[in-house]
Parts: sequence; structure tokens; C-alpha cells
Amino acid sequence: MKTAIIVAILTISATAQTTLFIDTRLPNKNPMVQELTKKLEKANVATVVPVAEKAEAVLLLDQTGRNLGNCYSIWLQGSCGHRGRAVLRVKATGEELWNDERGGGWEMAGWSDGKVGKKLGDELVTFFKRWKDTFGLPLPNRPKENQ
Repeated sequence: MKTAIIVAILTISATAQTTLFIDTRLPNKNPMVQELTKKLEKANVATVVPVAEKAEAVLLLDQTGRNLGNCYSIWLQGSCGHRGRAVLRVKATGEELWNDERGGGWEMAGWSDGKVGKKLGDELVTFFKRWKDTFGLPLPNRPKENQ
């Protein structure tokens, strides 16, 4: 009986998606927010919800500024760009599961907000897929220890 219940729970959980609230000071129209959201929706790894109360996890997203790094040369002006940081936490506990910062530095075309959002989105999708492959469950669930 216990085995059947566990299998049923795992089957339901494996098909479910994590609900995610994006907590940011950036407007919804910001390209970083839009591109990151598109990546999550396209990969079908999380459902973005409009209010934190409906979310299992919270993604803190912030534009950390324009990092000039080594781009002090007049010849490289405009080749550096925006940076963004994302931190994924379990809403109920505040436990940090993943974080990344992308953008800035030198790139021929420069870093736009959209490019930063796409790169953060790619990395977050990779994290969600690895989590599901490892635990077979959507965030923030983890298998319970045998008691």
C-alpha cells in the first residue's frame, strides 16, 4: 500500500511544474524579465505566477548595473554592457537553491538587458532540468529520508 501511494505521488509530482514568482524592481516590460520568462515558458520547467502567495519558489532578479570591467579604452567604449543577477529561493524556507550573475565584461556587440535575460534564463532552465533529473520532482520538493 505504501509503495503504491509513493509511486502515485512521484508520478503526479514528476509531471507538475514549479510555480515561480519573479521578484524584481524592474518593470515587466524590461527585456531582461521578458527574455528570462520566455526561456522558462519555452522549456516548460516552471510556471511564472503574478503574485508571490501562489508561488513555491521566488526568483530575485536585479539589474546589477553596467560593469565597465576592462573596457576603459576609448576603442572599446560601448562594447561592455549590462549585468544581471538572479537568486532562486524556496519561498517557504528562504533556502537559496541557485544563483548566477551574467553580463558585463567585454563582448563585441555589448551586453543588452535582453541578452542578460536570455543567458540567465538558459542557466536557470539547466538548473531546473538537473534538479528534476536528480530528484525526479519539481522544486522545492525533495525526497524524504527513510524513517
